[in-house]
Amino acid sequence: MRGGWNLYGYPLDPVLGMDPLGLIVIVTAKDAKEAKILKDAYARLKKRKRGKEITAPLEKSKDRYTINSVYHDAYYCPFGTKAKKCNGKDRAVFIDPNNTILLPTTNGMEPISKAAMLGHELGHAGGIKDDGTDKMNNIIINENPIRADLGENPRTEYSISTITWQACTKGKK
Repeated sequence: MRGGWNLYGYPLDPVLGMDPLGLIVIVTAKDAKEAKILKDAYARLKKRKRGKEITAPLEKSKDRYTINSVYHDAYYCPFGTKAKKCNGKDRAVFIDPNNTILLPTTNGMEPISKAAMLGHELGHAGGIKDDGTDKMNNIIINENPIRADLGENPRTEYSISTITWQACTKGKK
C-alpha cells in the first residue's frame, strides 16, 4: 500500500462498522512505534504452532479483540469486565511495548518476549485461566510451548516476589 499502513489509526470503517482488512484482532497504541512493536509481536506469535492455535479462533470469531499498549503491566480484560484498569474495554489485551518483565525460568530470571507475553494474555481470551497447581495452567498450556518454539527457556513459576521491568532490547521482540 502506498504510503504505508496506518497501524494506530481507527481500524473499522465508521460508516459500515466493519474492518476492511478482515481482522478481528486489532492493535491500538499511542504512536506508530508502539503499534509496530505490538503488531510485530502478534505476527511473530501467529508463526508459532501454539500461537496459531490461540490466534486462529480469535480471528474467526464474530467478536473484536484488541491489543493495547500500557506502561509496566500485562493483562487481559474479558467480556463484560468492570475492572477500572480496563478503561471500559473488554476482550482486550494490554501489554507494555517498550519494557519487558523478568520472569523465573529454568535458567534464572529472564525477560519474556512480546510474542510469548501476548500468547499468555491471549490464552486468557481462549478461556485458559491462571489456575491449577501453583497457578500454572496458562503457562503450561500456552506460554511455555510458545517460549520453546521461540528458543526461550520455560517459565517455572507464576508468582514472583519482586517484579522487575527492563527496557526491551532488539533480541526480545
